[in-house]
Amino acid sequence: MEDKLVTLAILTYAKAQILKNVLENEGIDTYIHNVNQIQPVVSSGVRVRIKESDLPHVLKITESSAWLSEDVVGGGRLRK
Repeated sequence: MEDKLVTLAILTYAKAQILKNVLENEGIDTYIHNVNQIQPVVSSGVRVRIKESDLPHVLKITESSAWLSEDVVGGGRLRK
């Protein structure tokens, strides 16, 4: 059975890329959606999505990284 994707955060493109890189460095498959393909840098409302089964691990990563939770996700909405 395939894992369902859940939205972890809704951010600007730049912040979504940072969060994606942090999570992928921890071995978490991460996907970003709602990106303006012509001008990705100006995209807002970019969804950072992960597998539902990875959510507990991801929340531990984001909660233990103060710079991540405040600087990166502070401007957006993070699922808790």
